[in-house]
Amino acid sequence: MRNELKDPDSAQFRDVRANYTEEFGVVACGRVNAKNQLGGYTGFRRFVSGGQSVILEGRDNIAEAWTEACL
Repeated sequence: MRNELKDPDSAQFRDVRANYTEEFGVVACGRVNAKNQLGGYTGFRRFVSGGQSVILEGRDNIAEAWTEACL
C-alpha cells in the first residue's frame, strides 16, 4: 500500500483487516490517509490490497472490489 502513495511516511491507517475470498485470496482491506504532492492530507480513503496490486478509492473504481473482498 505504501508504495502507491506520494508520501508513504505520512500514511495513517485505520480499520485494517485481512480477509479471504476464493476469487481474490487473502487481501487487506482498510482506510488510509496520506499527504499528497502539495503536502496536505487527502482524507481517509478505502483500499483493497492483494499484495502486488492495490485498489484505492478516488483513483480506482473500488465499489465492486470492496463489496466482493471486504464485506
